[in-house]
Amino acid sequence: MDTLNKGYATVLFIRADTDGTQILLQKKDRGYKSYPDHWTVFGGHIKPEETELECLTREIKEELGLIYPPESFSLFREIFIQKHDGDVPLKLYTADFNSNIHDIRVGEGCGFAFWYLDEVANLKLIPHEIDLINGVIDSLKNL
Repeated sequence: MDTLNKGYATVLFIRADTDGTQILLQKKDRGYKSYPDHWTVFGGHIKPEETELECLTREIKEELGLIYPPESFSLFREIFIQKHDGDVPLKLYTADFNSNIHDIRVGEGCGFAFWYLDEVANLKLIPHEIDLINGVIDSLKNL
């Protein structure tokens, strides 16, 4: 594995309203090299000089135009995904969505949407994220 590849830090935002619990996902546009036209969590590659939480803070600002401090995120699970330079870690964090939806400024992908937990099974998700997302959904249903 490339020693500079620290892996990926991702976040699944959660919000509850009077109709139930929702998660926020990003839609990749058709121009993406990997998994175009799929729904995905927010986040990305951890730069060599960053911690995982610094990465999340940067990525959320880039992708959504929102500022979330590092203490907003809670680690849910870590998996390893196969990349060209070997297995690399992908860590999924969760965070409460406490921003105004009107403050979102899409910086990557072709959009975003909040989905109720029972709607997610019908989405075209990135394959290595399916078990992670379903794990969060299962834990939310058991609260």
